[in-house]
Amino acid sequence: INDTSLKELSDTLENVVFLLKDSIQKAPDSLQNEMVELYDSMKVEKKFSISFSVGTNYIMKQNSILDPSQGIAPNPQYSQTLEDCIFSLPLDLRVNYNLNNKFSLSTGINTASLGEKIDYNHVHENYMVYDSNFIDTVCSIGTFHIPYYDINTNQMDTAIYSLMMDTSYWIDESYEEESINNYNVQNRYTYLNIPFMVGYQFKIKNISIGLRAGGAVGFKINNAKGMYYNSNIQGLHSFRAKKTIYNIVTTASLGYQFKKIEMFIEPKYWFNLTNSILKLDIDHKYHLLGLNIGISLKI
Repeated sequence: INDTSLKELSDTLENVVFLLKDSIQKAPDSLQNEMVELYDSMKVEKKFSISFSVGTNYIMKQNSILDPSQGIAPNPQYSQTLEDCIFSLPLDLRVNYNLNNKFSLSTGINTASLGEKIDYNHVHENYMVYDSNFIDTVCSIGTFHIPYYDINTNQMDTAIYSLMMDTSYWIDESYEEESINNYNVQNRYTYLNIPFMVGYQFKIKNISIGLRAGGAVGFKINNAKGMYYNSNIQGLHSFRAKKTIYNIVTTASLGYQFKKIEMFIEPKYWFNLTNSILKLDIDHKYHLLGLNIGISLKI
């Protein structure tokens, strides 16, 4: 490389630097804004965030042994069947891991109470009554005439003796009785749920909009039993809920960032994947609509 070549290379570099300076001086704001937007779209300030929320759930029953829309019990003339939806108050604690500024993974714990309000009026129920009765009887074996000499009268006389045996006994009997009962209670099963969800969100200045979907495993934390008609719709029986249930979970969220804390509202929809009652002949599932309000903090 001679002096001429070095001089040509130096002149070329000076021209390039001059052109860059000139372009930046002509449009410094637009270039800076583009660089900031590019940087903001690629960076993730903090990977983890934690949120806490409370709200209300509207619990509905997807199907059961008796269709509530029929409105009938064993005897339509005297009976009436009602199963109403209920409200419950959930608590939710969630930990969120940001994969980037768009996608995230989350888990946590939350509570959910499932069930319904039953109003079974004028339910005719038959039941067996078992009893024992005492039968008091005596069996006569016979009467005997025995002659004897009476020393007081110095004459012969006859003594009469009757021989009897007690034959009393107990008898067991059973009979059927009918009663008319009203059942106006709430069936309620409370679960502690652990969700596993994938989320997507985007921001418009301080406003964030997000969607999440995934599954949840629920563990029953109370021992309540529910009252329902049995499979042939004759009388009521108490059924226990499963200790573990599986759910599909979807949520949407709308949040606003206040410096370090974000406040959000979150509508959600859950439904049972499996039967929630420990009876093979009953298809019993719940689904719910909910709305939570909470705060989120980056950590």
